[in-house]
Amino acid sequence: MNLMQEDLKMPKIALGTWAWGESKSANKVFGNSLTANDLEPIFNKGMELGLNLWDTAAVYNDGDSEAILGKFVKGIDRDKVILSTKLLHRSLMIVIKPLKTCLMAVPIV
Repeated sequence: MNLMQEDLKMPKIALGTWAWGESKSANKVFGNSLTANDLEPIFNKGMELGLNLWDTAAVYNDGDSEAILGKFVKGIDRDKVILSTKLLHRSLMIVIKPLKTCLMAVPIV
């Protein structure tokens, strides 16, 4: 499936980042000791092999997942990477005001 631009295709698989970062809670989960330094080669190899769909969420390791992923995609052309996320009630409350501001700034035709 092609997305908005013809040269960017929706991959068949994504890599989830739920275990990226260091868990701040007492409940340790698999991967909670993976730092940005540990993960950068994995991200780079994935992109090199055509894996350009990355799944994240604000609740993954209290935002560490998004921060790490954001660091990695910062230097990449935006049309080369696809990010997916999701909002839970807790994270929705954090983004409602900025989202409203953004939507009000976008002219609707």
